[in-house]
Amino acid sequence: MARPRVRLQLLLRRERRTPEGVRAVQKALQSLDMQPTASGAATVSAAMDAEAFEKRFGPVSGIVPFETDALETPPSLRKYVESVSVAPQHTYLKSPRGKPKR
Repeated sequence: MARPRVRLQLLLRRERRTPEGVRAVQKALQSLDMQPTASGAATVSAAMDAEAFEKRFGPVSGIVPFETDALETPPSLRKYVESVSVAPQHTYLKSPRGKPKR
């Protein structure tokens, strides 16, 4: 059985919104037990095991995406990252096989 994962969104500081800044954040994430999953012009997405999340940020329970304040940015990311937050779950309009949900 797969271990529970927590998805994160990291907002890059304006001056770090470069390919080099994104690569630096992705490298730093790996040393923090976070796996980079995607990146854009201003953000990097990552995932981490719930157990590792709780050791770094505190309990997972009670965190509501978009309603919970940003998490404390780890010191090694502060020069690159403006904020860290829990990403919302995807809302599927169709089932994974393409059939409408009932």
